[in-house]
Amino acid sequence: MLEVSMSGYRELAELDLSVLRRLTDQFVAYSQQPESCLAWLPSGLHQGSEWQNGTKALVVDMGGSFLRVAVAMVIDSELKWLEQSTDQPMKNHHPDPDSLVSWLGRQLLPWIKRHQIQQLAFILSYPHSIKVHYPYITAVLNRQTKSLTVPGLEGFDIGEALLRWLEDEGVALSKLVVMNDSIATALAAEGEIGLVVGTGGNVAAIHPHHPDLRNTEAGNFDAIAHTQASALIDIMSQPGEQTMEKQTTGQYLYQLLLNQLILQAWPLELVSHLAVVNQALGSAWVSQVAAGTFQDAKLDPDKQAELQHWAEVLITNSYQLWATAVAGCMKLNAAHQQFTIGVTGAVALNCHQFLPGLQQTITQLTDQQFRLKLIKHPMEGAAKAVLRTQSLVID
Repeated sequence: MLEVSMSGYRELAELDLSVLRRLTDQFVAYSQQPESCLAWLPSGLHQGSEWQNGTKALVVDMGGSFLRVAVAMVIDSELKWLEQSTDQPMKNHHPDPDSLVSWLGRQLLPWIKRHQIQQLAFILSYPHSIKVHYPYITAVLNRQTKSLTVPGLEGFDIGEALLRWLEDEGVALSKLVVMNDSIATALAAEGEIGLVVGTGGNVAAIHPHHPDLRNTEAGNFDAIAHTQASALIDIMSQPGEQTMEKQTTGQYLYQLLLNQLILQAWPLELVSHLAVVNQALGSAWVSQVAAGTFQDAKLDPDKQAELQHWAEVLITNSYQLWATAVAGCMKLNAAHQQFTIGVTGAVALNCHQFLPGLQQTITQLTDQQFRLKLIKHPMEGAAKAVLRTQSLVID
């Protein structure tokens, strides 16, 4: 029988406003400490000024789940998409970083040759430290926080390796810029903050003491205690890391709901049935349950209501906790009174409770003015980083 002590764990329930305010203040405090769970990693980027007409770039998004590729061009001072790929699953079949770079290069080379590409914008959704070799911004991976993991990738400069691989193929890029998806989201919104809540979660923001947008790595924010359901995930996957992410994002919501049902002593055969039937949907299933649009003939009315309750609590916790991170970034920049906040990610955009809840909670946590701007995909922000003048802080 599974027994987990409640000592040190919080109840899976809607969080009180007093708790949310404490978490917001803790986010600000962590942000002012040189060593904390929040990284505030440099990007070398800020909002650019003018479009460079006639220029084009290959935009690449390498996330933990999919590889996406598109070609962007500036025509009459507007960004146009000339060609876009379908999502290609990222798989763990690379024995080392060079194998990953070779695979990536083979995916990109036909696009580069077909469109005569000289500039490349690269979204890398993992924590990384930038290296600036103007006009290149490359990235050394700090930690592997997604489902895609490659032995030896930590400490590896994937941007520099890609440049070398392309040079061996006769391609010399005039510009390469690697950035986090949260940075790209802020750039896409032309805002001060970028929030991503999808497979993973993160926040990028301006900082009062730095000229560029910064990647906070807020998925690692650890001021909130685990629930029993999320503690079970933490034990099995990078214990002690990504505390906020493991309670709030698409990679985990499906498992969190199933864990909670087991902890509530649901019959294992019923939990197993729900797991098998809804595995392909993942977090989208949790959104459906929370919205009341999921029905299963094996659930009696009481079980149906209980299932919806737990799904609603998980989604509520998600928008509440991410609101504390966003409000913390706003309060850190106390002199800034008006914010535009880019929001993207499958959980944020596809769960109908998320955005209204996020808006309301941020309003409760700060008096500063803001507007949420929905970003369908941060690739637009990556294109802006390359195709607008003065996007690089060193320009």
